[in-house]
Amino acid sequence: MDSKKYETFIRFNEQWNNKRNSLFTQISHLDEKAKSLQDELSEMQKSLKKCEESDGKFEEKYMPFLSKAVENGNKVVNECEDRLKENRSQ
Repeated sequence: MDSKKYETFIRFNEQWNNKRNSLFTQISHLDEKAKSLQDELSEMQKSLKKCEESDGKFEEKYMPFLSKAVENGNKVVNECEDRLKENRSQ
């Protein structure tokens, strides 16, 4: 191998090594980002599970009262509407 070919080989080899190292750095950065996102997703899932449990407890405790209150409210509204109709018809 003459010196020019050898220098060209060395230069291309260095470029290839630089590109390879750059790719490894990018892959490492993406791995870290993926781990961070995975941790964030895990935290979100834990929070969601807590919210679902809290919603279940709320529904068990308060929904019967709320539905009864809505039912009573509807009765009152209907009675008021009936009285208004009676007053208007007189």
